[in-house]
Amino acid sequence: MRIPARLTALLLAFALLLPLFSVSAGAAGDLSGAEITLSREVYVYSGDPNEPGVSVTLNGTPLQRGVDYEVAYQNNIKAGYGTVIVTGIGSSGHSGSASASFLIRPRQMTRNDLTFDALPLKTYDGKTDVSFTAALATVDHDQVTAACKAAFADPYVGREKTVRITSVTLSGRDKSNYELDLSYPIVLTNGQITAGEPRVKTSAELAVGGYTLDLNTLIENRAPGQTARFPADLQTRGSTLAANGVLTSGPVPDTLRIPVTLDACDLNGDGYPEYTPVQKTITVEVVEKESQTPVVIDPTDAQGKQAALVFSGSASVYYNETLDLNVTGGSGSGAVTYTVRSFGGDASVDSNGVLTPRRAGTVWVTAQKQGDDRYSAGTPVTAEITIRPARVSIAVKDKTATAGDGVPVLHDGDYVVTGLKAGEYLKRLPTLSYVPEPDMTRPGTVAIRASGAAVPDTGNYDQRITYQDGTLTISEVPVYDVTLVQTDHGTVTADRQSAAEKERITVTAQAEEGYTCAELLVRTDEGKSVTATMLRDGVFVFQMPAASVTVSARFTDNAAPFPFADVSPSQWFYDSVEWAWRRGVMNGTSGALFSPGAATSRAMIVTILYRLEGSPEAPRRSPFADVSQEAYYAAPVAWAAWNGVVSGYSASVFGPNDAITREQLAAILYRYARFRELDVSATSDLGGFSDAGRISAYARTAMRWANGAGLITGQGNGILAPQGQATRAQVAAMLQRFSGRYL
Repeated sequence: MRIPARLTALLLAFALLLPLFSVSAGAAGDLSGAEITLSREVYVYSGDPNEPGVSVTLNGTPLQRGVDYEVAYQNNIKAGYGTVIVTGIGSSGHSGSASASFLIRPRQMTRNDLTFDALPLKTYDGKTDVSFTAALATVDHDQVTAACKAAFADPYVGREKTVRITSVTLSGRDKSNYELDLSYPIVLTNGQITAGEPRVKTSAELAVGGYTLDLNTLIENRAPGQTARFPADLQTRGSTLAANGVLTSGPVPDTLRIPVTLDACDLNGDGYPEYTPVQKTITVEVVEKESQTPVVIDPTDAQGKQAALVFSGSASVYYNETLDLNVTGGSGSGAVTYTVRSFGGDASVDSNGVLTPRRAGTVWVTAQKQGDDRYSAGTPVTAEITIRPARVSIAVKDKTATAGDGVPVLHDGDYVVTGLKAGEYLKRLPTLSYVPEPDMTRPGTVAIRASGAAVPDTGNYDQRITYQDGTLTISEVPVYDVTLVQTDHGTVTADRQSAAEKERITVTAQAEEGYTCAELLVRTDEGKSVTATMLRDGVFVFQMPAASVTVSARFTDNAAPFPFADVSPSQWFYDSVEWAWRRGVMNGTSGALFSPGAATSRAMIVTILYRLEGSPEAPRRSPFADVSQEAYYAAPVAWAAWNGVVSGYSASVFGPNDAITREQLAAILYRYARFRELDVSATSDLGGFSDAGRISAYARTAMRWANGAGLITGQGNGILAPQGQATRAQVAAMLQRFSGRYL
């Protein structure tokens, strides 16, 4: 049949318009209710942007990136929580946006990341403490300074002295991106303490008429027992100087120039003096009456801030506070007296120099140090003090309620007034109200606002009251998801798909015929393990944490024969080897041999822990130059390094093929337990082992924990063998004990 040309043209035009009306991969809608799944939810700070992959589902339908939505990232570089924002593409019919968060953990740093360019240096003061800075091997351009506090082995002068660092504090713009692990001590051997020098005040006054001055009091910072030598039996115009340095004034004015000598002082007899020799001349003016040192008034407000006032000037205090007039200087036994003059304000000052305002305005306070028989009166000093009207604040307290409850009643106890002087009260109390009126049928927040209050009509208060809103939070009990992951040879079911915190969840792991449930794994979305207790074969219970969880089981073949001919049931490690083999944690060295007495390499240990962690996504690049990116252990070592589980022999050497020692294994398990945020409080006194003193300093805490937790035991006859090689059988036993206690 021929189609008319006019109709053919219309059909062609319609076909050309079809793309303009095409529907996107997902049904159109508001993305605010979309579910976002991230390819990765936990990172370690690296200085580079972290951009996890995104999957978006709306009403059960997967959406397509670049067609239905676009993706943006916020706060995705520094440690903390990053945000992924998906926004609907209008041309596809989608609108609105949704977001999801992921965690960026601080980068774990160790002693190997510190560089001590500055020499630990101090001048002898009889103490061992010293402070200095170190450089931290940070990501390029990060600004972090490590401030070290340390202690010398002894306080005496010397070079190449041992210094033990006691604490390191990170500061600087980017400090929050790093955490420093100092679980084992840092000891330096290039410290230096230099000799001190006694300080001699070279001028003084003394009143005529038999007053005394001990010239030794003019010498500061000298060693205990470091004796000053003065001219013997000096006499001039009636003034006399005893050999012990006590000068007695004569009956007439005079000027005395008295030489003093202090010898070098070697306190510990090592040939390096702690104090250098000193030769000075002290000039003493014998006068009719000695002058007083200048008096200074430093008004200090209630917050401890020093006002800019020396002799004269202004300082301020609020009407409802007091002000300490800190008077320093002067000499002799004369008291300090105060007078107050009013210039619009009013206040009183007690004999201790505490000013109490009585009325807002300005006052002048004059202080004078009185004289005595030896000193003349000091020069009066005056401070101008401004008494400011007090500021009153009213803060409304927060309240909480649960959806379905009635609206909470507001009363006078729901706010706090600050700024009123004791014994004075508001002229008019505030009125409290909800803004807007709360809807108690659903969760949400509502402001609680105060208004209408008035301060006393005395002129001593700022009429403007500061109000701080409170918040009514209407909440419901949060419910978290229980996600079941099915594996081969069995099924996993739970008695509920979601639950509130601390509710009991029952899980049934039903194995296929010929298989057994070997273990049940319950983990939060952040990877934390949740303890599941087995009630009977295949039935477990756990308590719901305050987070969603994923539940999975592992089933083993009952008929699979134990393959290793070199491990018999009569040997102590048989159960541990079988456990490790059946759970896929350790394989044999061949199809029929396990080699229980063979050494275990450092790379093997890290790979085993990586498998226990579920082989998480990790970069193959590690900080160690001796770990090839092509090696089977590249990803495990990188994962362990970036998460602080291993630190290596140095910043660039890991030694992957070296046989691991028992103390190294303990240290790695200890850091792994801390990474998993497990309880590592168990400890043990290792004094019962004759070779406990051979434990390396970095491993002492870890060995005490491992022994206290039952992971590492002795080898008989009081031998711990911390630096002995950890055999494959011993590793299997330690991992089984670790799993039984913590996983």
